[in-house]
Amino acid sequence: MQRGIIGVPVQSHSRFTTVEPYHSTTQEYGHTLHAAIEPTEQRDLSGDTEFVEGRALKESTDDESKWYYDADDGIQRRTVHSKVQHASKFVAVPGDSGRQGFAMVDSSDGTFAFSVLGRADHTLMDRAEIDLGDFYFDREDDFSIRTGGCSGALDKADTLMAWGSSIEDDDNVGRPLDGALRSNTIPQLAGQYASPAVDGIMRVNLAASGYVEVWEPELSTYEFLEWVRADILPYVRGADEGRNDASEQAEADPDQPGLDEFEGDEPDSCQRCGRESDTINDAGYCIVCRDKREEEAATDGGESDV
Repeated sequence: MQRGIIGVPVQSHSRFTTVEPYHSTTQEYGHTLHAAIEPTEQRDLSGDTEFVEGRALKESTDDESKWYYDADDGIQRRTVHSKVQHASKFVAVPGDSGRQGFAMVDSSDGTFAFSVLGRADHTLMDRAEIDLGDFYFDREDDFSIRTGGCSGALDKADTLMAWGSSIEDDDNVGRPLDGALRSNTIPQLAGQYASPAVDGIMRVNLAASGYVEVWEPELSTYEFLEWVRADILPYVRGADEGRNDASEQAEADPDQPGLDEFEGDEPDSCQRCGRESDTINDAGYCIVCRDKREEEAATDGGESDV
């Protein structure tokens, strides 16, 4: 395992402590909807802390308008409520009295698993947020930024996305990037540093929306989860502890319109990391993931598909 999205309890005082088989049903529009957790394998991390691999299922209904012909009323339109299934693999590290538990899924499509895992443990869980600024400044002398982005406080642009080597030292982008880091409003951060949790230099890609990826070195699931627990979890917060920028404003005022109430296209999400970004290209990748895929293609001697 090299990447994934982190899920934690939305309330900081809550604990995610167990992963057990679980099944429940609800009724909606005449459909029986199932939610289930099925652990498939359990292993141990250091300190006798277990991690559990498994599968999650959640069914819901989707409203779909369809046309039909009626002999008396002619051509009519009606709403049909169809059953929709969501399934995903997950890996979870239950906590204890002194350590918070967390879970991980591969992509945004699997984040529904957090709510089912929480329901099974009587805990409300959701996608985590990562304070990237705090993460960076705790290792500022050792962390070399390769990619970073921010918005606001820019002289000639609304947003900034920069990549290269040690871009924090660049005269043009260093100041706004530093401001975004200090205010914890930076949405994405990629770079390299030496981690005590892993033997050697790590090249990582982190998103404030809870996505983490290790580019180098190759890690086992065990090693990856140990790194997340040691280096990332201290900077993770639940949903009740506040969100940045537009998300924070939207939650503060429930009367504000949502994205689906505006005309125009909704923000695009990267098909690899799941982060919403205005840098998504036609292939469906944000600028950070495009850079990574191009590197992978160059290493393999082929051509990039992004």
